[in-house]
Amino acid sequence: MTICIAAIGKGLDGKELIVFATDHMVSTEQIGQFEVPVCKYRELANNNVAMLAGDPLIFDRLTENCLRNSTHDQAKANIHKNMGTLRSEVIQKVYLDVFQIDYEYIQAALQGERTKRLRRKLINRYQQSSSALPPQS
Repeated sequence: MTICIAAIGKGLDGKELIVFATDHMVSTEQIGQFEVPVCKYRELANNNVAMLAGDPLIFDRLTENCLRNSTHDQAKANIHKNMGTLRSEVIQKVYLDVFQIDYEYIQAALQGERTKRLRRKLINRYQQSSSALPPQS
């Protein structure tokens, strides 16, 4: 389990501040859990910090193109876009490549009588590898 929290408070000088706390646990399906000195938060821009719960190995990919001079909305849009790209890569690797199919095949198969069998296979594959992510390049 990843622990990632933040708290708002006041310093001794009376100024507001935010304190971030994260664990260092890395969990992977293949090798289990272990503690390493990994940072699960990142300053993206002035007063913008991203915190990651989950797989820290994808943090760099998620925060790509979030420059220090980005606005909050720009950083949010970039992270959302990066997550979509990463999700597409996972679908390609875990489902489409494994079954040697493409999206057109899925659309056609869902129209036919074999739908239940295909759905069962896809659901089983998802349950077996729900945390599988493509390696960083």
